[in-house]
Amino acid sequence: MRAIAVLLGTALAIAATLVGWRMLQRTSERHVPASGYPASVTPEVSATTSNVGLDVPLPASELQRREYESKRIPFLSQLNTACRSYHATCHTGDDLDVLEVVLEPVPAIQTPSVHGVIEPIRDEAIRRGAWTYGYRRIRFLQSQAEGSGKPPALVAEITRTENGRWVTFLR
Repeated sequence: MRAIAVLLGTALAIAATLVGWRMLQRTSERHVPASGYPASVTPEVSATTSNVGLDVPLPASELQRREYESKRIPFLSQLNTACRSYHATCHTGDDLDVLEVVLEPVPAIQTPSVHGVIEPIRDEAIRRGAWTYGYRRIRFLQSQAEGSGKPPALVAEITRTENGRWVTFLR
């Protein structure tokens, strides 16, 4: 009798272990990891990140910059068109109140001196109302030769005074 009880107890313990192990397996199959996909489902991996829609909150300064830039697009487009004949491009500088004009290096035969280019571009920016778009300074930079690795050199800066006059500082 004792032998039958031992065999029956052992069989019951083995059966309980198998049932518990099987239940544990089913639970882990239904578990959803932190990636958001069940363990049995493999997400399709895209080579691009264009379908990732993370909305990261931007700092107030970046929001202000984007707002200014959206309003300045027509002004900058027109000014860049006008500056094309002088081999120059315009964009907003690191400070929101700075309009940067980058003069491309061109052979001296094709263009007047740098100082001869500054005046017409300055006059065009003022005529188009640079101050109405929040620009208080116009900075002229001369690009270095391609491949030199040097940053553009400051050639001139034009500042609007409190009484509305534009003052030019040549370097």
